[in-house]
Amino acid sequence: MKPKITIAMFVYNEEKHVGEAIESLLCQTYRDFQFLILDDVSTDHTPQIIAAYKKKNKRIRYFQNEKRMGYIYNYRKTYELGGKNADYFTWAAGHDVYHPEWLSHHVEVLQKYPEVVMAYPLTVRIDGQGKTLPVKSDVFETFGLSAPQCALTVAAHGKNFGNMIYGLLRANKIPEAGIFRYFLLPDVLFLLELSLHGTFKQVKRKLWYRRYVDLFSIERQRRIAFYKHPWYLRIPWPVTNSFAIFWYQVLVSKQNDFYIRYIATQVSILFFIRSLPKLQRDSRIIGKYVILPYLNLSQKLYKKYDEYRSFIRNMYLIFRFAAVSRLGKFILHLSKNIYDMYVFLTRNIKNSI
Repeated sequence: MKPKITIAMFVYNEEKHVGEAIESLLCQTYRDFQFLILDDVSTDHTPQIIAAYKKKNKRIRYFQNEKRMGYIYNYRKTYELGGKNADYFTWAAGHDVYHPEWLSHHVEVLQKYPEVVMAYPLTVRIDGQGKTLPVKSDVFETFGLSAPQCALTVAAHGKNFGNMIYGLLRANKIPEAGIFRYFLLPDVLFLLELSLHGTFKQVKRKLWYRRYVDLFSIERQRRIAFYKHPWYLRIPWPVTNSFAIFWYQVLVSKQNDFYIRYIATQVSILFFIRSLPKLQRDSRIIGKYVILPYLNLSQKLYKKYDEYRSFIRNMYLIFRFAAVSRLGKFILHLSKNIYDMYVFLTRNIKNSI
């Protein structure tokens, strides 16, 4: 039985490239999919272009917002419209170009490997005229790693978040990762949470041509992500996003067992440590009186790394000999994970210095 697949695209003023993007998706060799397009009140000719394609192809379902809502709302709305009854789901950008075999290769991966929750390809960067940019395609995946290694690797070393978010996803896992939460860098937050529920696999073929039209910046995210700014945007995003992982995956989740909650706690800490150095140049009080003192403390902690590592390792060996009961085995397992977590933390501290 063929899986139900939804491709969801939301657009805003994409008249220059939306036709090419739609054509590349309609020309996929794997043709059994639903194509959903949501317009966020474009002020150019984007609606007319989409309407013309809808008349020619019955697979297209076209929706329009009543007012400008911002991209986080649009991610959530498109999943609500087309993802709940799908087996596989993907978000598509209205200015990118997709290789004709993009969908077939990713469907093959998800069908073959049930532990994979997201598959994405090598990326080719193009400019506004479609010319290839001399940028190397990054390689990153967690395929083959155990559940805790997968999540911790994404938190400590993850990259390509802006590419991975446009991969093919298992639709039933998307709600477990919060779809898209109302935070800055919601794609990063989503993928960190998703990594707790499966592995990521990269198809080693150049199947996606990503068009770079605007440079990334936190301020640009603030402008286009929200239709109403939440109060907590005043707090630095490493704090809010790390707390969000802990809140939703550890405290609130009804599906996660104790072990996933435990790993989620480590992920929130790792992500917090990894993100802090990016705020070193913050001119606000938080940068001067919190970030820099933290980095100084991290440097001192790293110098004592061998001493602390030996202590934790010795404690682990003691518990190993004591593991003759259920309680002993639990303590053994816990101590080993504390040791592994400490290794991850200190490695990231070293990279932050």
